Amino acid sequence: TAPAGFTLNANGSYTFDAANAAYNSLAAGQTQQVVVNYTVSDGEDTASSTLTITVTGTNDAPTAAAVTGPAATEGGAAVTATVVGVDA
Repeated sequence: TAPAGFTLNANGSYTFDAANAAYNSLAAGQTQQVVVNYTVSDGEDTASSTLTITVTGTNDAPTAAAVTGPAATEGGAAVTATVVGVDA
């Protein structure tokens, strides 16, 4: 199974998306190595090796989701709600 965000194409080229959610938990400056094992063949012989990609975390800006609080009426009981921020 290929690592998250990695696609190996039939012609040997690849793409890697470090924005994949699997890497969002990295703290700023923290690194994670993504290792891909592969084998090539010429029809007679094969050779195996690895590709190592180092992903470095960044300090992403947090996001705030819009929240609709409960309805309040003048003179009525107090209402409470929770707002949530996400640092993804």
